[in-house]
Amino acid sequence: MSKVVTIVQARMGSTRFPGKMMADLHGSTMMEWVLRRCLLAKRVDQVVLATTDLPRDDVLVGVAEQCGVLISRGKEEDVLGRFAQAAALAEAETVVRVCGDRPLVDPKWTDLAVDYYANESVDLAFNHIPGEHDIWPRGFGVEVFSSANLYYINETQSDPFFREHVTPYIWQNQSKYKVKVVPCPMIVPPACRFDVDTIEDFELVRSYTDSLNMDVTATEILSSWIAKNDSLQPL
Repeated sequence: MSKVVTIVQARMGSTRFPGKMMADLHGSTMMEWVLRRCLLAKRVDQVVLATTDLPRDDVLVGVAEQCGVLISRGKEEDVLGRFAQAAALAEAETVVRVCGDRPLVDPKWTDLAVDYYANESVDLAFNHIPGEHDIWPRGFGVEVFSSANLYYINETQSDPFFREHVTPYIWQNQSKYKVKVVPCPMIVPPACRFDVDTIEDFELVRSYTDSLNMDVTATEILSSWIAKNDSLQPL
C-alpha cells in the first residue's frame, strides 16, 4: 500500500479553550495524548504535527520532538496549506487527518478507516461524525484521503472556508468525489462525544479516562461511558 501519513492539526490559539493542547490529562498534555495514540496505529507509516509558525506554538513543537514525530509549521489561518506542506514533507500518498481536539483518537479505529479506504476505492473514508446509517461516537475517528486530492484542493481553492477546514471541498462536491463512512461496529447515542472544544468537554474526557493508561482503547473508554450512562448497545 502507498505511504500512509497521519497529519495532526493543532495550535494553542483556541478561542473557546485557550491553550487546551497543553492541558494536563492524567499527567500528560493533551498534545502528547493525541500524538502518542496516533503513533500506535499499525497501518500508519509516519505521524506529522502540522502547527503554526507563531511563537506560542513552540511548546507544541517541543512535545512533538519528545514524541519523535515530524514537524511542519505554516500560517495559522491556512490549515489546508499546512496540511499540503506536511504531506509533501513526509512524502505522503495517503493522508490520515486528525484534529488536535481528539486526545482519545483510537489507533485501532484509525487502522479500520485506512483499510476501508484502501479496499473500497473511495476518495474519502471517515469514522469521526454521524453518517447516514452508521453513527460513530465523536472524538475517536479520522478522515482518510489521497495526498493527490489534497494537493489539488490546495492549489485550486482560495475560499477561506476551504482553507480553514481542509476537506469541505470534497464533502461539498460528492458528484466528483466518493465519500463513504466506515461501517461502525456498535450503536452509540448521538450524545456520546469525546472531542474537546471547551473546558467542560475536557473535564468530561478526564472523568471517563480516570485511572486508564494512554493506550486505552475506544472500547474501554466506551465501557466506562456505559457504566455511567447504561445506554450503549452492541450490534
